[in-house]
This record gives sequence, C-alpha cells and structure tokens, in this order.
Amino acid sequence: MSRESRRAPVLAARFLTPFVFAIGTAALWHANAIERAARPPFVLSGVLLTGVALCAAYPIWSAFHGSTGRSRSAGNS
Repeated sequence: MSRESRRAPVLAARFLTPFVFAIGTAALWHANAIERAARPPFVLSGVLLTGVALCAAYPIWSAFHGSTGRSRSAGNS
C-alpha cells in the first residue's frame, strides 16, 4: 500500500478523532450526573469511545509528522 493511498483514511481519522473523543467524554460526564443504576451504558460507551480516540492519536501523529523509524538520539554518524 503506497503512502498516498494511506493518506486519505488517515486524514479522515485526523478530523473524526477529536469528535469521537468529545462524544466519549460527554458520555462519561453525563454518566457522572445521573443515578448509579442508569450509568453502565454511558460509562461503557464513554470509555470505549475515548479509548479508541486515544489509540488513534499516535498513528495519526506519526503519519503526518513523517516518522522514519530512526531514533533521534542515535546520533549523526
């Protein structure tokens, strides 16, 4: 798979991830405001959505900032 063909899905994920994170945090915030018996669906969806958004952050970051697989601390030899 070429770098150009991977760029479109990563670009889409780059713009959707903040919304997924915001929806997840809103679900957790709402779960905190309601009575305990009604919380589980909101906690489950909130943790799932924020977890997916956080897991997507590094691949998106590395795709747009050109990680080359070399360590910067390896020196310039």
